[in-house]
Amino acid sequence: MNIYDVKLKIRHDMCWSTISNNYDLNVRINSVLYYPFDSKLVATAIIDTKNEKVLREFINDFEKSYPSKRNVKYVFKLNKYNLYYVYFESEYDLSVSSIIYETKIPYWREKINNGNENWKILAFGKQQLDLLLERLKQIAKIKDVEINTVDPFKLSPVSNSVEFLPKKEKEIVLKAYEMGYYEWPRRTNLDELSRMFNISKAALLKNLRKGEEKILKKILSDNN
Repeated sequence: MNIYDVKLKIRHDMCWSTISNNYDLNVRINSVLYYPFDSKLVATAIIDTKNEKVLREFINDFEKSYPSKRNVKYVFKLNKYNLYYVYFESEYDLSVSSIIYETKIPYWREKINNGNENWKILAFGKQQLDLLLERLKQIAKIKDVEINTVDPFKLSPVSNSVEFLPKKEKEIVLKAYEMGYYEWPRRTNLDELSRMFNISKAALLKNLRKGEEKILKKILSDNN
């Protein structure tokens, strides 16, 4: 089964996202929960705007556009930055989030600007991917789409934690992890790994140790 990384830019005229086209701001959706008894979505977002008046006008338009469903509960300014944390409610029916839930998509990210919704979605298998795209076409205009298959190992937290390493160190650390070098008992050894990279055992061990040291330093630094 393939895993697909789907990047979409859509225009969704039935959603509040189109209101953003009238304002100088960007919206990043953090979380969305579905409350079936009210047929509502409860969500949080970070809104980036240099003008608090623009934010207030946007919120006013948002609430007026669908008074029974769209409601902003709380707004907090985040420190000195032009960022606002917003907790709000909106309609479930005919939303992209309803399709995300109903097609059982496990991972998504959404950003909104200039009236467009920009989605990053992981679809597991061709059937889920096709169903997702079919459902989206029923409620929105897909302006741009990019679909790539994903190496499942790159979804691992281990992979994400070594992106800062130089290319050779990253390749060796990831391959060592993938091949079971860090398991007990080990499923591979330095001789086998050095043959895979066509370098000496000493050179492989040097890259491995340098990579491990940088990872440990980063972990310790992040936890301080």
